[in-house]
Amino acid sequence: MKKAARLAILVLLLCGPVLAASLEIKTVEDTGELPAPWREFVRKGDLLVTDGKYTAVVAGSPRTMFSTINYDHPEINGFVLAFAPKGAEKRLMAQFGAPAVRIAGKALAASTRSVERSGTGIVALSSCEGPGGARLEIRTRYDFAFDAGRISVTSEIRNAGKAVVEDLSFGLGASAAQNFNFSPFHAEAFPKLNFRVWERPDHVLAWFNPNPVETSDKPLPGTLRPGQVHKVAYGLLTGTDIADVLERIYRLAGAATEIVKLDLGEFDGPVEILVREPATGAVFFRTFLGRAAPISFPAPKGTYRAQAHFFPAVVERVFAIDGRPESRSWKLAVPAFGSLKIAIRDGRGRHVPGKVSFIGLAPIPSPYFEPDDPIETGRSWETFKNSVFPMNDVLEVQLPVGTYLVACSRGPEYTRETRVIEVLNGENLQLDLTIEKAVDTRGLISLDSHMHTRNSDGAVGIPERLRSVIAEGIEVAVASDHNFVTDYEPDLKALGLDAFLAVIPGNEVTARTGSLHYNTFPDAVRPGEPGRGAVSVRDETPGTLFSLSREKNPGTLIHVNHPRTPGLDYFASYQLDPEFAATAAAPFDLRFDVMEAMNGPAVNEANRQSIEDWFHLLNRGYPIRIVGTSDAHTIDGGEPGYARTYVLYKGPKGAGLDAGALVEAVKAGRSFVSTGPVVAVRANGRATFGDLVTARNGRVDLDITVTGAPWMDVSEVRVVVDGLRREPLAVRTRPGAVVKFRDRVRLTLGRDAWIAVEVVGRASLFPLVQRRSGDGQAENAALPYALTNPIYVDADGDGRSDPVWRDKVVVK
Repeated sequence: MKKAARLAILVLLLCGPVLAASLEIKTVEDTGELPAPWREFVRKGDLLVTDGKYTAVVAGSPRTMFSTINYDHPEINGFVLAFAPKGAEKRLMAQFGAPAVRIAGKALAASTRSVERSGTGIVALSSCEGPGGARLEIRTRYDFAFDAGRISVTSEIRNAGKAVVEDLSFGLGASAAQNFNFSPFHAEAFPKLNFRVWERPDHVLAWFNPNPVETSDKPLPGTLRPGQVHKVAYGLLTGTDIADVLERIYRLAGAATEIVKLDLGEFDGPVEILVREPATGAVFFRTFLGRAAPISFPAPKGTYRAQAHFFPAVVERVFAIDGRPESRSWKLAVPAFGSLKIAIRDGRGRHVPGKVSFIGLAPIPSPYFEPDDPIETGRSWETFKNSVFPMNDVLEVQLPVGTYLVACSRGPEYTRETRVIEVLNGENLQLDLTIEKAVDTRGLISLDSHMHTRNSDGAVGIPERLRSVIAEGIEVAVASDHNFVTDYEPDLKALGLDAFLAVIPGNEVTARTGSLHYNTFPDAVRPGEPGRGAVSVRDETPGTLFSLSREKNPGTLIHVNHPRTPGLDYFASYQLDPEFAATAAAPFDLRFDVMEAMNGPAVNEANRQSIEDWFHLLNRGYPIRIVGTSDAHTIDGGEPGYARTYVLYKGPKGAGLDAGALVEAVKAGRSFVSTGPVVAVRANGRATFGDLVTARNGRVDLDITVTGAPWMDVSEVRVVVDGLRREPLAVRTRPGAVVKFRDRVRLTLGRDAWIAVEVVGRASLFPLVQRRSGDGQAENAALPYALTNPIYVDADGDGRSDPVWRDKVVVK
């Protein structure tokens, strides 16, 4: 059957049956008459649809709503804001039906003109304009098949202009404003199963898309002639039982299913169930249970890998549904457990707050310690969690019986201990681990200025984020959730850990298109404002945003993030010339203070290019300094503190931190970027990072010392002059030494210059950093690395260091 004919049949199926006799559509006049959960987001002028069993709300008036990444959406007229069965009260708000229009890959903003009842349905009219005078009109209709627990959605886009529109993509967006969901869709293997399911604490939502699948090189409709119309159709379903909602979707998709009964045995704790098709990884079922219990769900015939997370045990088996009754009865057995009491101490027997990671030795998988329930939070969660953080004297954990590699650490300044243990059934094992501070960092403070929590797209709450940061030896953590000013201090004090860590409230200002991400800190927390004081990103012109940030928080630091990471790259978005930084596209703006040279622990292609960009900008005389950050969204496999920035700082630490002095030191470049090595440099006996040194007769003597924990490798030390790396200096270190390199290097310079020092190690930081290379290539692995901010050289005695290149970046 041709795609067009199949789509027509599906549209007819979606659009009927329609209006039950008891169904009522009315305009909301007084929100006070609504139940409390609905009053949180329903406004006067919205259209409420109910039959007593189901209730839906379509936005009929403008107001600002926020995405999980804290983008504000003021134009929500005509969207389905909620669809829930009777009795549902938790996290009702959603955003279904948003027109998604792109021309040549560029998103266009649709403006809603009207939202009105039309017969037995609701119709929203909107329009948008595009390049070349393109004018597009959109008509979206909602029909309420509540006897089937469904809203049938049809939408059409019409070319209302005089010219042909090319490279056009059109559809409707679906957002349940939560992260926990699954979809079995696979363009080749399961093209008919284009649906997504969101499970909530007391109901389920599902979005079914029967339309032909578009690709990046073949958008749909592609070409739209003047007056021509392109139509799409969808189904939005709800219910209290996930198996029932799934069965209804499969019927809409025309897919035959079998009911699988899954026995989880006896386990007094939460369990996550994940059912995948092995060849494609497509997810056919997922749920998170507060307590283990037998469950049933529908699935088509086929082979599946079922995984049960009996936290922290991971159990999986492969099953085949082949029509036989026994193939529909699955069982995942709970393994036996043993107990461990973990203590981390130094050589004097004093408690050390650190990290203990467990790596399963085959055939035992690594444990998966319980994350926060994502159905309850609605946010991201840790899908890999094999570490614990003993913050007090002793921590007791349960582990499945088996053999494990245990790694104990507290970041790169400490020794580490690794050992192999066997956990036995029912036994209680005492695990005493010893680590020591090995590297002298007096006069330095370690800073991670880019990390996330569930206040935006992070996978952890604030308490777990703070424990992980302390366990990695970070001394200052900057909150940087997207478009939201997070303050860690109340949680830090509640945990009683403010002696170990200082925190600074901040925000990652994030443009909608991904063209610019930058951090600001310190920021004032303003609870009554959107994003608790975050600046609006409706106008994403870089200079405008930089100015807004400085006006809102005078003295704040502007910190450009991942400038070359694809899709998030400020420099590529505005076409900064990667070879010499000679040109950029308007409205590129260089009025920021610092930029990330290292985002994450790997000197990968994006970070290497960022470093080269920085060299070029220094050569052109821009006073931009570098920082290293983790951009941590998770913990294990996305550890905070890798990379980090070591800042020259002699003030009080912990709760007494002088945040103003720290920020000024970062702005001045009195720091270096590192994933572990600690670098000290003195030029002519006095000058260091951020300083100006006078070179008599062009001579500069550099005293360079590199230290690191005994286990850390340092293979290469280079001096960088005006962006050119000199020949590596000889590194002669005995195994286990803390001092990796110490030497004096004499440079003779014929003109003003700048100098930096780069350090590279060749041994992976695994298992302390569990972000593996993935392909075995060193450039993608977490390796020891450090790069200092510049020391400026005045070679001609005029009291300044002139730029290497006279020309600035030409913005055109």
